[in-house]
Amino acid sequence: MKKFAGRILNRSLYYGGSSILGKAIGFLMLPVYTNYLTPKDYGVVGFLLLFIALSQVLLGANFEQAISKYHFDDKYIKPLKTLIITSSLVTFCMGAIPFSFSLLYSDFISLMLFDTSEYALAVKIASFNIILGILEVYGLQYVRILDDYKSYLAINIIKLLIQLLSNVYFVVFLELGVQGVIVSSVLGSLFVVSITYMKLIKNEEGSYFDKKVVRPLVAYSIPLWVSGLVGFYTGSIHQVFITYFSSLDDLGLYNLANTFGSLVSVLVLGPFFQYWQVERYRIYNKEADRVLTFRKIFYVVMLVGVIFSFIVSVAAKPVILIMANIQFHDSAGAVAPLALAVAVTYLTWYLNFSFLVTSSTKEIAINNLLLAFAQTALYSVVIKEYGFVGAAYSLLGSAFIVLHFVRYRAKKYFDIGVNIYPLYILIPLVLYVQYVFDAWVDEVNNPIRVLMLLALIGMAIVFVLVVALFVYIKRFRLISITNTSNK
Repeated sequence: MKKFAGRILNRSLYYGGSSILGKAIGFLMLPVYTNYLTPKDYGVVGFLLLFIALSQVLLGANFEQAISKYHFDDKYIKPLKTLIITSSLVTFCMGAIPFSFSLLYSDFISLMLFDTSEYALAVKIASFNIILGILEVYGLQYVRILDDYKSYLAINIIKLLIQLLSNVYFVVFLELGVQGVIVSSVLGSLFVVSITYMKLIKNEEGSYFDKKVVRPLVAYSIPLWVSGLVGFYTGSIHQVFITYFSSLDDLGLYNLANTFGSLVSVLVLGPFFQYWQVERYRIYNKEADRVLTFRKIFYVVMLVGVIFSFIVSVAAKPVILIMANIQFHDSAGAVAPLALAVAVTYLTWYLNFSFLVTSSTKEIAINNLLLAFAQTALYSVVIKEYGFVGAAYSLLGSAFIVLHFVRYRAKKYFDIGVNIYPLYILIPLVLYVQYVFDAWVDEVNNPIRVLMLLALIGMAIVFVLVVALFVYIKRFRLISITNTSNK
């Protein structure tokens, strides 16, 4: 177990750093976005990303989970190159349909989304990521399966540099606005796809296409596709409700708050899950004490997710006050519920493994249908009255409901015996403290001073943790040496 924990820590640091770099572009560019884009522009960017996500979900040819499933399944032996290339070719062929449609009817799509054809060119540019986005996932998954964490880190560093430089060039110097943001996104994905697939073709043996692979890939992925359709609805319907009941300006405020809330994923849980989504299959198939391992990791994910949600929540308001135009300042009120919603959602994803590993993927679709129903009901009532902040709390509430349902259903397939009731105390506590802290920030009216105080407190906490870790390691080593000498 100690060896496994060390492996998780080591790999999570590498994959974590890589994931942070890969997703940090949105946060690092906030000073540019919030000064060179209007809240409406920021809302348009969010809607274009929504359009790409919708196209990818309707495409229905994302075999990421199936690749991991069959690669680590001893009963199904196929070369890794064959699995990935076959998946890629099927994805490419199916992706040609929405890609061609978005190119040919970009004016129509722009009118439908924004009531103007002004963003038609941005739609055309964004359409390239319909296919590139999924191929990028396959390429990075290949590197993770190899456990080539150094290459994974290097790829994400270069991608970040490409996106940063291109964003500054297109948005600041050329003043292309929304189009500049989308071009930068496409360039980053194109680089990752090129480098990872060259690595795959060069290093792996196997055929480029095997029609016998297509059927099991599709059969395993169809329920996940249905789940993805519902998941897309649950992940994006807030944008429709906010725009319909309020405005694109309000959507821009929500998206900024969500950028901060998503730091829980970008900096902590996402990096771990980058490693975990492959490692969990190894543990399930190779470890004798797998239930205890899964249970311990679940509680660590819960605690870390809530703690980091709290950190993001209290730091968000002073950062927004310093960094963003005054038009964006109200967005701070939605950060805490969005951050906690991310943490709760990751716990649900963690428990979904019970369905994935037992090939009961239809259960995930059922879970997402429940989430869609809960979100729709809450959004319909709350957003009318409380706007984008109400949408944030609705998302947290619906995620919490579904977590309970998934935990109950997962017991039937692969029960790890976890308890989620500590969240009943932790979540209200975080929300209350964040509310009091934001009121104090308004009273102090000096966000730089607040940030300096938070930095000092953070440094003190880190110092205490480091000392505690040092003492623990020293004590552990002393016990080990004593036990060795006694033997």
